[in-house]
Amino acid sequence: MQAMGRYSIRRLSLKREGVELELESVSTEAEKIQAPVSEMVYEKSAGEQHENPFSAHARQKLKNIPDVPSEEENLLYITSPIVGTFYSQPAPNASPFIKAGDKVSSESIVCIIEAMKVMNEIKA
Repeated sequence: MQAMGRYSIRRLSLKREGVELELESVSTEAEKIQAPVSEMVYEKSAGEQHENPFSAHARQKLKNIPDVPSEEENLLYITSPIVGTFYSQPAPNASPFIKAGDKVSSESIVCIIEAMKVMNEIKA
């Protein structure tokens, strides 16, 4: 199998003394990916290369994002005991469990974490 990959052999058939063996290499999509789109370089007609214009636009947008609040602003991080999908409100049209600036107790529900189709209420 390693030799097939090394020499780019896609299919190999062997017949010897009544025994037949067929091996076929199947390419995956992961092998076909060469580089992320944001890092691709395009050629101009004159042979010069330039950067993808979309990545320059993305970098400009990143400059306009406000800084993340520092930890000195009395922030408290609540860590979920499980891994799953985060929901800030009990239903799509409902109001969020809590908002920035709300005071919560240890029994306050702050979010729902969905794990394996089970909705788990996370308390502060």
